[in-house]
Amino acid sequence: MNNRQVNHEITLSRLATDKLRKDLRQAQDKNYGSSTGFANDFVRQYVQPFGQELVKATGKKARGRATTSALSLGFRKMQELFEYLVDPDLVSYISLITIFDSFYTCEGSKPKVQEGFKKIGRRLEDEMRNEFYYQRAPDEVVAAIHKQNNTKGSTPSYRRQGAKQTAQKLLTNKHDWSKEELFQDWKDSDRFHVGAFVLHVAESFGIVESYPLRTGKKQQTYYRLSEQVKAQSIKYQTALEEREVFKYPLIDIPKEWESQTGASRHNNSGGYYQEWFRTNLNLCRSFYSDTKFGTDAINLLNTLSRTAWNVDHTVFNLAYRCLEKGYTIGSFNAVFDHPRLHERMPSYLSSKDKSDPLRKAWVDETHQIHVAHREAIAKSRNTRLALTVAKQFMSESRFYLSWSCDYRGRMYPQQSFLHEDSSDFERSLITFSDGCKLDKSGEEYAAQAVGEAFIGSKVNYEDRSKWTYQNKELLQAIANTPLGLIDEWSQADKPWQFLQLALEWNQVVLTKQKPLWDVPIGADATSSGLQLLSAMRRDPKGMEFSNLFAPKDINDPPRDAYKEVLKIARHIAYRSHSHRWLADYLEDRALGKIILMKVIYGATLQTNRREIKEYFIAQGLFPNKIDYQAVSDICSILREASKQVFPDAFEALDWIKDLYRIAQKNGNTSFTWNTPNLDSINLLKVEQVTKRITSTYLGKITIPLTEIKEPAYNRMKTSLAPDFVHSYDSCVLKSAFQDWSKPLVVVHDCFKVLPNDLDLAKKRIRHGFHNVCSGDPLARLADDLGVTEEQLPRLEQGTGVLEEVLNSTYMFN
Repeated sequence: MNNRQVNHEITLSRLATDKLRKDLRQAQDKNYGSSTGFANDFVRQYVQPFGQELVKATGKKARGRATTSALSLGFRKMQELFEYLVDPDLVSYISLITIFDSFYTCEGSKPKVQEGFKKIGRRLEDEMRNEFYYQRAPDEVVAAIHKQNNTKGSTPSYRRQGAKQTAQKLLTNKHDWSKEELFQDWKDSDRFHVGAFVLHVAESFGIVESYPLRTGKKQQTYYRLSEQVKAQSIKYQTALEEREVFKYPLIDIPKEWESQTGASRHNNSGGYYQEWFRTNLNLCRSFYSDTKFGTDAINLLNTLSRTAWNVDHTVFNLAYRCLEKGYTIGSFNAVFDHPRLHERMPSYLSSKDKSDPLRKAWVDETHQIHVAHREAIAKSRNTRLALTVAKQFMSESRFYLSWSCDYRGRMYPQQSFLHEDSSDFERSLITFSDGCKLDKSGEEYAAQAVGEAFIGSKVNYEDRSKWTYQNKELLQAIANTPLGLIDEWSQADKPWQFLQLALEWNQVVLTKQKPLWDVPIGADATSSGLQLLSAMRRDPKGMEFSNLFAPKDINDPPRDAYKEVLKIARHIAYRSHSHRWLADYLEDRALGKIILMKVIYGATLQTNRREIKEYFIAQGLFPNKIDYQAVSDICSILREASKQVFPDAFEALDWIKDLYRIAQKNGNTSFTWNTPNLDSINLLKVEQVTKRITSTYLGKITIPLTEIKEPAYNRMKTSLAPDFVHSYDSCVLKSAFQDWSKPLVVVHDCFKVLPNDLDLAKKRIRHGFHNVCSGDPLARLADDLGVTEEQLPRLEQGTGVLEEVLNSTYMFN
């Protein structure tokens, strides 16, 4: 370690502290104190006690610093409020966050008590009005109000006004309500008295305190947070600053992980160099699981940490220009600029009546443009942050990522940006620091990568590289004028990675201006979950369609399990007269993937239906051509087809459900199994009794009702099968690469290396897969969970030959 890394970590801590303080100042300056971390934590702790105090206060005779008559009026209005907002916690929640918004003060600010009274009263009135209509209005009106209340990109003030006006208009014009039947707006005095009552209770409860201040001949009463709450705030902020850091990449090789006894969630020996920096960056990313990782896992994490990286300057500069020009391309989201955003209403329209159709149309169009602009700003946040971080590392000769595991053993970088476990755009921002001079094999793999990034991975290797060589002129043109040919490369399967690869191919292969290739080349597991379950069951069909066998002909493309499911699904649909018409919509492999891949990982019927509906929404077919019933029918057909095509895999999933049930009946409160890499995987999910409080305009909060966290058996039941599979796909990588000495990165169950190293990497992967699937992993799982063969007979293995995996071509594709 060098001093630059120490200073780097100190700088990252200071930057994080500065941001915390800046955010706090901004919240205070805007009188929006409820957005601070302390306020949110305080509200969560005190919403119920303060709610109880408000309820208790409505049963007392009004007394206090304010006049008895004023508090009495507030008392009566609060009783009326509680009739509609039955839940006192909701009243407490709205009151508390309004108190913080009004009185979370910075030095020198002096909020007047009258302003606080009115703000609290107005927000409680808004909530009461909404509940009044929800309880009394026809369903059609309630739906319209709900739509207004949930308008994306709109402010609380606009949503409140929109809901109010919508309700009044619909009820009076379409449902013949009289003005007297509508919600009667409170008078200013009502708001004042309700606010006074709430703040009186808050002062008695010790949240705020009032103080007089004389200016000239006038004396005003002001409020501030109590000294007790301020002390809590300072303590909270200090603790937050002590543990808050920016987890940016390192500029020196990360500290190596050390093997330690006990649960790996207590091991924080590796990664950053300063111990205080590593406090919450443990080897196992879990607060509860007692997973223990063996030496293979630690060796691979340290291997990954030694891989050096650089920012791709060319891609960065192009991306920055795209951001400035407002180009949104794939996962790269820019903020567009529309002339209407800066225009006022034309005079010929502003002079017209507000009901004039032309004026209304202009207002509606402008509103939609502003909403879209706000949404674009939100969507572009990660893009802008990635570029900001990349800019800081442009001048570094190399940087590094530190790695850790989730409780299943999957490996993830500890950094938030500049890594491969991200979007297509963010992946294109970085390269390996150490490249290679392409040999014949390396050039072929590089050509395949270029073609695959453009046309996708569901064609054979020969067609991928053929595309690259046949499109030499296009690649050169894109490299020479990338912004001028955005329409061409933005249509690629992975546009930004294709752009990066096209630039690299042009420089290294076509023009030879660059001697070494340094862009990572990846290989992705083909239906990883299906591969593993099929291999464990020795299921010949599952092994064939997940590409565990070598193709019969060297030029054959990879087998496609998703398309096979779709083929059977069309046969099922044709057999039913009522479903025959659906066969025309069962062509896109994305539909097969939604079901087969997700069910293997424990997706529920409800999840499948939702994702199928989202698919047809994206296709513009829902709900006009494909309605809810059609979605349900397609989901059922695809699930049935998946079971017909791969019965052994689905039998294994059902068997694991039975295994869970028996293991729990035997007394297991968590579920632990050992992997071939000597990891001890501990599945433990816990839950706490909580309550969700939702206000119409001021957000929502979840509060704990108990301190005890109990095992969440239903969640563990659905997690056992996918977690078991994920623990094994991580084992494949550990078996293959724990002693790798060249540039390497892993993404879930996939990996990337330099082109020259891909042959060796694939060979290692095949051997690693063979190693972890040897024997009977499912039987070992049952043994580890303490379920006897008498309690649950073991599944028989089929005739598939595991050794054939060693000759597989497309296992990692």
